[in-house]
Amino acid sequence: MGPSSSQTSPYAPAAKILNQIWSQRKGLKSVVYSSKGELQCSRSTFAQCSHVLEHKDTLDKLMEEISSIQAKNEGLLYVLLYELVLGPNRSIKGGGSLKRQLMVHHEKLRKKLKQIQKLEDEASLKSRGETKLIPSTTIPRYVRINTLVADRESVLQELQATIKPIFVDEHVPDLFVVEPTPENRGLLQDLLMSNKIILQDKSSCFSALCLMCGFDTEIVSVSDEECVYLDACAAPGNKTSHLAALVHEKNSSGKRGAGNFSVVHALDKSADRYKLLKRRMGELVPQEIVKCHNLDFLETTGTETSKKSKQADTKRSKNNIDNTTFQKVRAILLDPSCSGSGMTTNHTEKSVSRDPFFCDDRIKSLSDFQYKALLHATTNFPSVNRVVYSTCSLYFQENEGVVKRVLEATGGEWKLVAPKCLDSWQRRGLVMEDEDESGEEGANIDPMPSPHNGLTPDQAKCCIRVDPNHDATNGFFVACLERKNDNVKKRKAHSTWKAPIANLPGGLELYRNEFDHSHKEGNAANEEGNVATKGPVISVKDEETNAPKRGKRKAEAIVSSEKSSNSGLSSKKRAKKLEWKRQQRLKKEERLKRKQAKET
Repeated sequence: MGPSSSQTSPYAPAAKILNQIWSQRKGLKSVVYSSKGELQCSRSTFAQCSHVLEHKDTLDKLMEEISSIQAKNEGLLYVLLYELVLGPNRSIKGGGSLKRQLMVHHEKLRKKLKQIQKLEDEASLKSRGETKLIPSTTIPRYVRINTLVADRESVLQELQATIKPIFVDEHVPDLFVVEPTPENRGLLQDLLMSNKIILQDKSSCFSALCLMCGFDTEIVSVSDEECVYLDACAAPGNKTSHLAALVHEKNSSGKRGAGNFSVVHALDKSADRYKLLKRRMGELVPQEIVKCHNLDFLETTGTETSKKSKQADTKRSKNNIDNTTFQKVRAILLDPSCSGSGMTTNHTEKSVSRDPFFCDDRIKSLSDFQYKALLHATTNFPSVNRVVYSTCSLYFQENEGVVKRVLEATGGEWKLVAPKCLDSWQRRGLVMEDEDESGEEGANIDPMPSPHNGLTPDQAKCCIRVDPNHDATNGFFVACLERKNDNVKKRKAHSTWKAPIANLPGGLELYRNEFDHSHKEGNAANEEGNVATKGPVISVKDEETNAPKRGKRKAEAIVSSEKSSNSGLSSKKRAKKLEWKRQQRLKKEERLKRKQAKET
C-alpha cells in the first residue's frame, strides 16, 4: 500500500510542524530551529507555518463553516484552508480528499471571509473611536548591505541588476528598499546566503545608528586601551551586526593605534539564543569586532568585584572574561524583551491592542524588568556615558514610562539627548499631562510610579517613536541617554556618518512610499499626521493619535518642526514621476548601447 495523500502532500512538512506546536504548546522557532540555531525545515515550510499562525484567529472562524469535514490531520487542514482563502494564489496544489472537501465549500468560505474582515474593521474603528477606515501603510522589504563582508558598491550593483525598482532609505545608510513580494524575496536569496545583505527592518536599525551617530560628543578609550561597546540583550544579532558594521567603519576611518580600536561585547542569558547569536556573528561579522558571551546582563557590572557578584564572576571566568573587561565599557545598547506590540508580523497581531496607554499585568511585569535593566545600565557601569534604550513596543508604560522612572531614580545624573542622526524624523515621544479637573482617574489606566506620570515636552522631543500604521516600518521606540558629568573622557564627535541623501548612489531615488498601495484617505492621513508648523512642536489630540480619552490624562505626540521637502506631493504622484524618470534612464542606456554596438 502506498503512502497516504497527507504524507505526500507538498504541505505535509508544514502540517507536521503545526501539529507539533499545538500538541506540545511550543513556539514556532523552538520547533524549527536546532540547538545550534540551524533551520531544520525549508524556508517555504517556515513561511507557510508563519502565515497560518499569523491568521489563526480568522482561520478558526472559517472552520465553523466546515465543521462537517472530519480531518485526522488538523495541521494539514489549516494549511490547505489558508492557501485556499488567504494564500498568494488562492488555490491548493495537488489533489487529495481534504482538497476535494474544501472545494465544495469554497464559495461559502469566501463570503464568510469577507464578513469576518468587515466585522474586524468595524471593531477596530470602534475601539479607536473612529468612523472611517484609514488603511495602514504597506511595510516594504528593507535590505541592509553587510559592509563587513562585502564592498558596498559591488553589492549595490548586484542589487540593481537583480531587482527593479530599488530605492534608498532616507535615514539609515546602506539600507535599501524593495517591494515586499515573494518574487523579490527569491531574487535576494543568493545575496542572503553569501551574507552580503541582511534583511533588517528599518526601525530596528535605529538603535545602533543612534548609539554610534546620535551624540554630539564621541567617547574615547581610557588609558589608551580599546574602546568597548556592550550589546546587553543581543540575540538573535541583527542589531549587533549593524553595530559591528558602524564600529568597523569607525575603526577604519581613524588611525589604527592606541585609543582608536573599538570592540563590541554581545551578551545573552539564554544558552540556546547565545548559540544562535554566536553562529550568526561568525557568519556576518568575520572581523574580531564582536565577542559573544552567555551571560545575564543584570549579573554583569562595570564596577569592582564584590561578594554579591561572586556567582556572576564565576560564570564570567568560564567565558574567559573578567570583571575588568566590563569596566572598560563606554556605551551600552539595551534592547530588552518587550511586548512586541509594534511588530506587524506578530502572529497574535489580531489580539494586540494598538492603544499606546494599554496596560495589563503582562505589560506591568515587562516594564518592571525593563526598568531594572535600564537602571542597571545607568548605575553599575561607572565608565559608561551613553545608553541607547529601545523596544519594539507601542506602549507608553514600556517606553517613556520606563525612561522617566530611570531619570528620576538616578537623581538627575542622566539626561535625554535628541539623536542628531534622526533630526529629520518627525514622530517623537508621548507626553502625559492632567486635563480633567474633576479629579477622577481614567478607569483603565494605572498610575505610573512617577508622581508626574511622564516626560516633559522637551524630554519627549528627544525620544523617537515609530508608528507602524504611518511610517512604513514596524513600531519602535528609541531613547538616547547621556551622563551629565564630565568624568568620562570625551571629544567632539568626528563621525564618518552622513545622511543617505548626501551620498545618493547614481540612478537611485529616496524611498517615498512608492510601494504603499493604500487608498488616498490613508495617504492624506499620513501627511496630516506628519505636517509641521513654524512652532517648535505640534500637539496632536487624542482623536488624531488614535488614543481614547482617559479621564484626566491626555496624550500629546511631539513631532519635530522640520518639514520634508517632498511633503507637498502625494505618494502616487511621486511614484509616477520617479517611474517616468527611471524609464527615461533605461531608454537612454539602451540608445547608448545600440550606438556603441554600431561603432564596434
